[in-house]
Amino acid sequence: MEDARITARINSNVKNKAEEQLKNHGLSISEYMRIVVTEVANSGLPKDFGYPNKMVQDSLLETANAYADNSKLHKASNPKELEKLLNED
Repeated sequence: MEDARITARINSNVKNKAEEQLKNHGLSISEYMRIVVTEVANSGLPKDFGYPNKMVQDSLLETANAYADNSKLHKASNPKELEKLLNED
């Protein structure tokens, strides 16, 4: 029996994008939330929940290796410079 309500605030653009993705699979946000919350209640969070993805792990390893080797790391003195560095391949 459904007798509890969950309310969440989220950016409207994110909500709209999620609705479109879910609609492609025949689901509403409410249906998806019921599935996810029920799964967490029954099985807990996935084992890898909260762990960084491969790209983040690689970046952390690269930074740790640079510190260990005393290598020079890139520096940015302002947000535009940082954004440029982050977008480089």
